[in-house]
Amino acid sequence: YEIPLRLVGSEMCIRDRDIYEVESLASRATIRGRVSYFIKWVGYPIEDGEWRSRDDLLLGDTCADLIRDFEARLPL
Repeated sequence: YEIPLRLVGSEMCIRDRDIYEVESLASRATIRGRVSYFIKWVGYPIEDGEWRSRDDLLLGDTCADLIRDFEARLPL
């Protein structure tokens, strides 16, 4: 299911009324034709992570550095 996502700062996002900080991007996949990343949240186990589309993460260009760094580590 989709939860509305708005990003602020460089690695923060707001879901409903709570603020969650992105620790890292753990994986990448194409889901329903859209590139998505599995997000590991700060202070939560990896099992509580979520898949988010690249488009959602790039709202406001706030997670661009995380995505760029993650993509740079992938094999060609």
